[in-house]
Amino acid sequence: MDLTLSFDPLWEHIDDVSGRSVQSYVMPLRLLADMALIPEKTFVALDLTYAPTFARLGGLWQLQNQIEIALAACTAVTSNSFLGVEVRQFALNQHRFFSGSAVFLGPSLFVRLSEAMMAKIVGEAQVPVETGGRIDLANYQRYQVRAEFALNF
Repeated sequence: MDLTLSFDPLWEHIDDVSGRSVQSYVMPLRLLADMALIPEKTFVALDLTYAPTFARLGGLWQLQNQIEIALAACTAVTSNSFLGVEVRQFALNQHRFFSGSAVFLGPSLFVRLSEAMMAKIVGEAQVPVETGGRIDLANYQRYQVRAEFALNF
C-alpha cells in the first residue's frame, strides 16, 4: 500500500457553481492511499480531503469547510492504459452548520504517456443521495469533468 500526504493551496477568482466573481483561497490537505490488488493490473484507491476555503463574497469573508471522500478502482486495458470507476462524496460545513452534500459517480481513464508522464480524465454526474433522493445543485454542479496531467522528475 502506498500513502501520500498532499497540500496544494489554490486561489480562485470565479465561483465554480454560480460563475460570480469572487476572491477565495482554498487550502486542501489530502491523504491518498492506493493498493494493487493484482500487480500491474488492478488497483484501488482511497482519497480523503479536508479543504477549508476562505472566500470574500459581497465584501465579507466567509469560511467554508469541505470534506471529500473518494473511492476508485481501475483495471488495465492495455499495458499503458487503465479504465475505472470513481465515486466521490462531498460534505460542506458553513457557519458551523452542515449546509450541503453531493455524491458524484462516473468512469475514469488513466493513460501512461511515458515513464515520466501520465494523463487522467474523469467524467462524473451527481447522483441522488439517501436524503430524499435529490441532488444538491445549490452547492455543487450537476456534472464534473476533470483532466489531470502529471510529470515525474
